[in-house]
Amino acid sequence: MRQVDPFGCGCTECVTGLSVPLHEATAEDISNMIVHDDLELNLTDAYFKITVIADWHQDFGLMNKRVMMDYRVDETTVRVWDMTDTQLGWEVSTP
Repeated sequence: MRQVDPFGCGCTECVTGLSVPLHEATAEDISNMIVHDDLELNLTDAYFKITVIADWHQDFGLMNKRVMMDYRVDETTVRVWDMTDTQLGWEVSTP
């Protein structure tokens, strides 16, 4: 697991791959950071919004689900990750 540094970071750890700047982080990087609730992995100082979208049909039940995560600065969305197929996606969308 890599630690996630602030958006736009270009430190030595990011350049060598030990860390990843937020703007280059994968959904898996973000999922690991949040699911493990590890302060050493989360160096972003960022606000995230998680949205669970479920399409429900009266006769067939759950038809489709998506888990999206937004990174916002001053209420403006800067980056969106599709978290559906990550551990975080599973945990927030499973009753």
